[in-house]
Amino acid sequence: MKDEQAFETLLASVTEALNRSLARHSAAASRGDLKALDAEMELQRRLVGARKKLEALHKAWPLPEAEKPAPRPKKRAPRATRLGRGQKTPDAAYVLPILQALDEMGGRGRAPDVVDRVGEIMAGDLNEHDRGKVRSGEVRWRNTAHWTRFDMVQGGLLAANSRRGTWEITDAGRAYLREREK
Repeated sequence: MKDEQAFETLLASVTEALNRSLARHSAAASRGDLKALDAEMELQRRLVGARKKLEALHKAWPLPEAEKPAPRPKKRAPRATRLGRGQKTPDAAYVLPILQALDEMGGRGRAPDVVDRVGEIMAGDLNEHDRGKVRSGEVRWRNTAHWTRFDMVQGGLLAANSRRGTWEITDAGRAYLREREK
């Protein structure tokens, strides 16, 4: 097996494991199973860390000149494409930072302020894909934080009846945060 194939196989394996964990996380959120949510979130953090290490090793592992493919001429400008699964930090990784930010703000805060604080908390976990932009022009990690907030409202961790532009933690969200801080 060539080096490139080996890296691709390993990255694909980690990505598949991450996708399975995301599906289990979603099912646990639907059931309100906090222990399963925590276990899947921890697994996802480890998998994201493993993927980052593999990507770094891959970059540091140059192919001999004879094995490098010849560069192809560009025929047209590149199109915007969707990211492959596992390239961005999983939504589940945003849950605790959102709860921590809201807890620091006294339980509620303006969406832009909360998202800014989440970015500070997660600065070391966000990768180059997260810092890229989605088609609307919004930074991807900010977009993901907003979608994660929606999932957290559905899961009961954040209030559904907060004023527009305000995020608010629920008692269940506080309990979830306290349990994870132990």
